[in-house]
Amino acid sequence: MMIRFRIFYLLALLVLTSVAVAQSIMVDRGVEADGLWCFPLVDDSLSYYFLPDEASIALDERHHPQFSLIRYVTLAEETSASPNTIGQAGGGAVLHFLIEYQTSPERITNAAKALKDMLHNEEVVLKGPVIFENGQYALISSILKQDGNEQNLMMASGNAPVLEGSKIALSFEMDPETSKLLIESLKMPTSDVSIVFDMTFSGISKPFNAEMEVDWSQVQKHSHVSASSQLYFVSAEVDLLFDELRKDQAIRLITTGEDENLEALIDRVYEKLMQLFFDPVAPEKVPPAVKQDITGALSKVMSGLKKKSPFSAQGAYQLKELKTAGTSRLSFNSGATVQRHHYFSFNMGDLYQQYGNDQRFFRTVDMEDPDFRQREVYVGVDGSLIQEMERMINNVTVTLRKQHQNGSETLREIVVTPKTLADSLIALKMVYGSKEDNNRLEWLSYDYQTNWKFAGGGSYLTPWTSETTSMINLFAPFKRTNIQLLGDEGVLVEQGVRATIVQISYPFFDEIRIGRLTWKPGDEMDGKQLDITLPLSSDQYSYKITWVKNDGSRQVKEGDDNTGLIFIDELPE
Repeated sequence: MMIRFRIFYLLALLVLTSVAVAQSIMVDRGVEADGLWCFPLVDDSLSYYFLPDEASIALDERHHPQFSLIRYVTLAEETSASPNTIGQAGGGAVLHFLIEYQTSPERITNAAKALKDMLHNEEVVLKGPVIFENGQYALISSILKQDGNEQNLMMASGNAPVLEGSKIALSFEMDPETSKLLIESLKMPTSDVSIVFDMTFSGISKPFNAEMEVDWSQVQKHSHVSASSQLYFVSAEVDLLFDELRKDQAIRLITTGEDENLEALIDRVYEKLMQLFFDPVAPEKVPPAVKQDITGALSKVMSGLKKKSPFSAQGAYQLKELKTAGTSRLSFNSGATVQRHHYFSFNMGDLYQQYGNDQRFFRTVDMEDPDFRQREVYVGVDGSLIQEMERMINNVTVTLRKQHQNGSETLREIVVTPKTLADSLIALKMVYGSKEDNNRLEWLSYDYQTNWKFAGGGSYLTPWTSETTSMINLFAPFKRTNIQLLGDEGVLVEQGVRATIVQISYPFFDEIRIGRLTWKPGDEMDGKQLDITLPLSSDQYSYKITWVKNDGSRQVKEGDDNTGLIFIDELPE
């Protein structure tokens, strides 16, 4: 019966994946039902979806953990004469394990029952998991440190799969002493090896009777804002900065009446402030000291930091070039699509107590000639790409090239389409063998290339990229940027402006695309925004602002920008 339930659940999950774009939840109306956070649909208040929050060592078909720690011994050649007849052998260890997150059928059943009881309605249905848009994971350990760096606690990070049941493969090589210390740690109820997941989901936030004023002159007086533009922030510091700016009246939140969910309003306000104040920093550009701050933020998540947040605990942020004077006003009197970050963690625990005597998982071997093995390289799909496959991308061809140590070459290729994503029988993986690859670490390395075919024609071929992990993560080679109009309507009316036309020109690989926005007195400024699609390598776009006066005259201003903000109340002299 349990097997049938799990098969049915996995089939239902595949159906949910095909309609992920249509899944629109109310993020401000979530309830915790028997430990699971559940959210109603916007257009169906009786249909709920839950946030997965459990991770574990992945299990194979026999329900055995997909984990191995192999300690290997090699004979060490003596470099000098020694009277000792018993010496120290060489060797090391290789740790490999797979992590997955999913929700057990028992928890889903219990949560569904609790949801009916809480809402006093037997027609309430818990339909399945929230489909995450994207996610990241971080492995934290002081034992598995790299390059002997005692301070390097965040050992591995990358994109996490967005669908329940997907797996992350991690592998480490260590010396004999480290492997012994790891075994001792795995004997403890709480081991030194933990993984934090930072998953992003979106939904609709309800409208609030509230406005926000930003006094830019007061903002500039804050010590962190007036510091160098190279100042970096992590999530906890961003939260503290906004709290201090509100306390100093640089940011004023004006509410009418009472909102029963003040926390949801503050989250929406801080999300909007994040767009105004900060740009995310690419992981490879984050300084080492800031990475330690990120590790600290992740540790707070593991210690019980609130699970849903408008900020990412795995990211670093840098201040934009902010205005130095004037006041900006934003309204929150309409519903909006918002993003939230959902955190959960996993600790490897007392794995050794359960399987320490089982040679299938913990083994010490003599090192001989390399075994004939095959290397399996999986293709992971980012959550944002699932949506883009329905809108802009026809297919992606992934080509793998392995240069073997005997001089031969292996080529493998798969094509990712909407059909392959929906079909659970199609394995998104490529396999190559061992051809005199005696250097086992070098054997793990390969090159890959992706070829993107866009709807309506056009393609994009990436350069060859070297990789050593067992996962190729596919994410859209472009990003969506929101261009917002800001300004004081009173200033525009005083200047006799009858209409303002903003034209945005931006590159999309081998073509230039154009979008337009128009504002007239009486229009809501907060709703004037344009979503554009830029290549990942570019943030720049061009703009042309045309002010049409009451007397029929026109003023024009052109320029280039990358901030996402167009101030239309700054007419040229």
